[in-house]
Amino acid sequence: MAAVIRFLAIDGEHQQVLDWFRQQPLRGRENTTIADEVVLWYESEGPRVPVAPITVSDDASPHEQKRAFFVRLQLEHAAGQPILDRESTPLVWIKLPRKLRGVLWTNGEVTFTATPLRTRFPRLAGLHRSFVRWLREFELVFGARARHSDFDYYLEGSIRNYDSEVRALPRAAAALRDGHYFVDTGIADTRVDVLCRQLRLRGVNCDPA
Repeated sequence: MAAVIRFLAIDGEHQQVLDWFRQQPLRGRENTTIADEVVLWYESEGPRVPVAPITVSDDASPHEQKRAFFVRLQLEHAAGQPILDRESTPLVWIKLPRKLRGVLWTNGEVTFTATPLRTRFPRLAGLHRSFVRWLREFELVFGARARHSDFDYYLEGSIRNYDSEVRALPRAAAALRDGHYFVDTGIADTRVDVLCRQLRLRGVNCDPA
């Protein structure tokens, strides 16, 4: 599976995450053409591998069948544009935190997409370990050692459905203490509407950003 690291940041402090990657000896080629996302391709570690159609047998595992389905879906909606095979391309995919409504933000997410990372791209695996160590300098707000922390009330949606830690950069940690809420970056618009109705009942500002 891809290695995913989640963090909280507000008011532009996600730049600290981007700057960390930009300052490393192992540098990625940066692509910012996708809204609210930054993709780093580590050209020195391997080429960009395009997605190819996958044919699976009837007795293929559920994982293989699911992957084949999503590859087929991607290719159908690609309109002739090449799509990268993220599992085979040395990428770091960074989803930036977004302000959704009032005091409601999404978390940020850093994904080392290649799998298995350690054996296929060992230098990128080293970068992953270094980034995790750096992020641990910031406050732990969710994880095995903070699963029932004072911040649980403010971590909504599916943000607590993962095993990985969530670290908060300083402004985000202060915002949590000030009553701001955070949700998973993949939350659907319909779920945001439901959540905002619930927050309004608590007297929480959930006006459009």
